[in-house]
Amino acid sequence: MQNFFTNLVARWRILTTSQQSALAVGVVLLLVITGVAINLATTTHFTQLYGNLSEEDASNVIRRLKELKIDYKVVGNNIEVPQ
Repeated sequence: MQNFFTNLVARWRILTTSQQSALAVGVVLLLVITGVAINLATTTHFTQLYGNLSEEDASNVIRRLKELKIDYKVVGNNIEVPQ
């Protein structure tokens, strides 16, 4: 393992400053893109199911969603469910 890092440092020192910069930028971009992809893949996106409902209608819909064990969230007068 120590030999691996020794070789890695030796290869890094052979590179020119512009090559080192390009490699560092590439690694950072790869990490950022991976983070964004993981975030998008694991985030639940909600879409409107019903809007502008009366309190009675909203409570009936929410009761039914709970019975069906469907995630939901209430935003103002709107009920949203996962896409």
